[in-house]
Amino acid sequence: MEGAALRFFGPADGAKVTAPVDASGRVSGGDWRLEYRLGGEDGDGPWVTLASESGEVVSGKLGRIDPTMMLNGIYAIRLTSTTAQGQASVTNHISVEKNLKVGNFTVSFSDVSVPMLGLPIEVIRTPRRAGRVRWHPPRRGPRACAGGPTHSFARGCSGSLRKSHGRG
Repeated sequence: MEGAALRFFGPADGAKVTAPVDASGRVSGGDWRLEYRLGGEDGDGPWVTLASESGEVVSGKLGRIDPTMMLNGIYAIRLTSTTAQGQASVTNHISVEKNLKVGNFTVSFSDVSVPMLGLPIEVIRTPRRAGRVRWHPPRRGPRACAGGPTHSFARGCSGSLRKSHGRG
């Protein structure tokens, strides 16, 4: 059994998506769904519905892919239609890239805080990627900043290290 005739017009298979783009195609009939999943078809996440309707779409917009609400990575975009004759689906893969994200922010964690006379020390960890917190070798991973309320020192941190010559 074969379902409706389906065809993707865009985005093309393997396209790099950096800004919102319309997904267009053709559906000859039935109840259809446009979905995406992070990690491609073999990804372990759920399929997320972008649009769903009934009826024929001759050659037009099926939905809008908004990468500002998606993590960077490879996604499978699946168009599925179900009719009385059966089900048919077609899948394209896209790569969501760049940092055009609404609410893109950085979170930092204070791991250690040592109050000392003259120079309090604080170690702050800042993960580089959303959704994952893991340690890397010092040159590649989260940066560690140490210092007090007015001074901080480490590669990538602001401020400078000043040597105290007084008693402490």
